[in-house]
Amino acid sequence: MGEPEWQRYQQRVADLLSNLGFATKVAEKLTSARGVVHEIDVSARRVIAGVDVLWVVECKLWKSAVTKEKVAALADICGDLGADRGLLMSESGFQSGAIQHATGRSITLTSVGDLRSNAAADLLERRQREAERRLQDLDAILNVRRWTGSMLAETTQVEAGLQFLAACVPEARLLPFTSEKEATKCETAHDVNEVVRKLASGSESWYQQAVREIRDKLAFRRFEASRGSVPGGPRAAEVRQRLALVRSYLIDARIGRWPVVFLDEPAYPRLRSDSSHPSRRYIAWTLEQLLPLVEPVLTACEEHEFTQRERDTLHRTRQHRSAVRSILHMDLER
Repeated sequence: MGEPEWQRYQQRVADLLSNLGFATKVAEKLTSARGVVHEIDVSARRVIAGVDVLWVVECKLWKSAVTKEKVAALADICGDLGADRGLLMSESGFQSGAIQHATGRSITLTSVGDLRSNAAADLLERRQREAERRLQDLDAILNVRRWTGSMLAETTQVEAGLQFLAACVPEARLLPFTSEKEATKCETAHDVNEVVRKLASGSESWYQQAVREIRDKLAFRRFEASRGSVPGGPRAAEVRQRLALVRSYLIDARIGRWPVVFLDEPAYPRLRSDSSHPSRRYIAWTLEQLLPLVEPVLTACEEHEFTQRERDTLHRTRQHRSAVRSILHMDLER
């Protein structure tokens, strides 16, 4: 038999808080200063401005609304343990008395969906930082900073044109693109021209002239690796090429230069995020659209370059330099 549903619910809550940067434990027993032992559904810890913060989380996967008594019990536990905040999780809501009792106390009444929605910006920020950290680890191990000029991640003509258009048009003109959860898929230059047409529709004559000039220059280009000057042969060159693109995407996202044109067009199918489909381009208008495209590429590069032992070390080690030292030490052992 599998785990009970209530245990899976506790793990879902723990996973969400972990994604927000907390160190979590499920079913942890904590002892108060008075010697009283409390078994906590989920404990969540993190350091903010050098101060240790503890959240105590109780998970109530009930079919009915949670009562005032459970809020009072959680408040007592938090007070006894000196916790900074208590979270009471429920997917069936809370009785009015429970809501009233939590008011003015360090108790948050919420559900998994509401907590994820309220923390959406923080989750995206952490995913972005994690993608940048993974890229730094790959950089350090592969020494990809020693590239020839032909392999640098320059902005493509199509991306530069689209970024010019996005910067000029009214913000409302971007809504059909930025409100989508997925990036705009473009398999041909005609698809990109259609995006340009929608952006430019109804604009002033001077602007239309600029659009025509950009549209005439729209052409997809591939980055060609300098095979003879890259250690490791063509496959190593392909990994470095993909990382150059990822770096340019993340830099654009960090400084708010949108949209970003994602090229899903590596020379080797094993490094393509989806090898079952032909080469494609995606126009990402938001960080939420870009990260699902970038993360599979980083995973493919890690699987291609690192052993399982090295990947486990990178996953366990939070400090970039420590992770690099660990892998270099493994290299010396082999």
